Order: sequence, then structure tokens, then C-alpha cells
Amino acid sequence: MNKVRKQRLRLQQGIISIVSLALIVFVVGWTINTAVTGRKNGLMPVSAKKSTTETSQTESKKKTKKKKKTDTSAVTDTTSSAADPQTTESSPDTSSGGDIFKGAAMKDDFSDACFIGDSRTVGLELNGDKAKADFYASQGLNISSALTEQVITLENGNMGTVIDGASQKPYSRIFIMFGINELGWPSPETFVADYVDLVTQIKAVQPTAQIYIQSVLPVSPAAAYENEIFTNENIDAFNEQYVKQVAAQTGTNYLEINSFFKDETGMLPEDAAADGIHFTKDYCLKWIDLLAYLVPMANNA
Repeated sequence: MNKVRKQRLRLQQGIISIVSLALIVFVVGWTINTAVTGRKNGLMPVSAKKSTTETSQTESKKKTKKKKKTDTSAVTDTTSSAADPQTTESSPDTSSGGDIFKGAAMKDDFSDACFIGDSRTVGLELNGDKAKADFYASQGLNISSALTEQVITLENGNMGTVIDGASQKPYSRIFIMFGINELGWPSPETFVADYVDLVTQIKAVQPTAQIYIQSVLPVSPAAAYENEIFTNENIDAFNEQYVKQVAAQTGTNYLEINSFFKDETGMLPEDAAADGIHFTKDYCLKWIDLLAYLVPMANNA
């Protein structure tokens, strides 16, 4: 029995020795392999992890660039649509924050254009920075008095009507705005009839010119303090019902510029006009930029 036990004990010791030796060989081999191949924790080579990270970053950058290109394309498409000079009724481009027309008048001296209107147009002459354009406008002028009153100083030194002024030389573009002084008239039909008469006479002396009837501009809350008639609700209705009607009856271009100057409350900003009606210099420059953007010079169209 003792002999058998001794043999078993030797066998167990031999097995333990072999397993221990195998474990030592495995540990030594794993250590050498890690040092040679660069594997960390036996999961993945460090170089492979770096490569995977770089690939992921590259793909992320590609996606970002692709997204930027798509966004730029969308802005370009919107700009192209908004700048169509053939559109007679315009609407503001909200995708660009309303500044898409900023600086448009830098390359347009308006030397081929004349402006006809009331005191708001006088303000545009004084502050719009377009000395080469001609202005046939007067403070307090309305659509009826424009047909008869000699308030324009002509090139020969005499006084004449706005029609006399507009007939002095050929123009490519003629911009007209009336309506703020006529807002409270008891008979808007008279406004329409006289406006049609004025446009008809202008066409007679300027048969090749493009005529643009501008919508009445908005007002700020200060205007209502002076006269409760001067509200944007009244102006919007007047534009829609009567000013657009004149353009339709005369076959001329209607420029809806009113909404370009409203803030988020639907009003003209308070800093745009000291009295709520007549634009400051900054807003006159915005006005002339908008017209240059909507109606480019004939040789640039």
C-alpha cells in the first residue's frame, strides 16, 4: 500500500510540475508577444485602434462638410428666387434675416431713374445718397395736387408739375409713392382715379420707362399719437385695396416694400423714424438698397 501511495504522490507532483511549467511558458510567451506586436491587454493592436479612431474622425468631418454644402445650396436657391427682377409683387426673404438686400445700391447710382412722391420721397432724396437720381417730390403733396400744383423746379428755372419734371429727359425706371397723406380721405375712389390719371400721363411722356408703384411704407407707434388714422392696419388695407388696384388698372409694376421694414410686432421700429412716419438716414439707405435689389439697372438686369 505504501508503495502505491508513493507512486500516486509522485504522479501528482509531476502533473503539478508540468502545469506550473506550462503556465510559466504561457506568461513568458504572452509578455514577449505584447512587447513585439504592440498589443494592449491582448484585445487590439494600438495601431489598429488609432487607425479606427482616425477613420471615425474622417467620416465625421466628411458628414459635417456635406451638411455645410447642403445648407449653402439652400441659401443660394433662396437668394436666386428672391432676386427675380421680373416679379412685380415682392415678399421679404426671412431665411436671411431681412439683410439680403444690404449694400445692393453700392453699384447702382440710379442715374437712369426718377422718384415721384410726397415728403417721404423728399426724405429719400436728402438721405438716400443718390445724387444722380432725379426727385420730383414735395412736402404735403398728394395724388390730386401732384396733377396740378407747380411745386417742381425745372431745369430751365421755371416751376412745373411732377409731370413736367418727368418729361424733361428719358428715364429707364420711375418709382412712385403716394398714399400716406390720402389715408384718411373720405373717398378712396378719388385716390384711385387720380393715381391712374397720374400714371397714364407719366406713360405718355415716358413710353419706354418701367414704372414701379411702391406700397405705402409702415409707421411706428409714434405716428398714431399725432393722428389716429396713421396705423399699420389702415396702411395695409389701403395698400391691398387701392394701391394694388392702381397698378392692376395701369398695367404697371407693384412693389410690396412695406413688409420689409416691419419688426416682429408688425410695426416700423421706433428708431426708424423720429416722428413715426419719415425715415431716418439709416432707413432711407435701407430703402434705396431694397429698390436696387428688387429693380436692378436695365443694363444689369
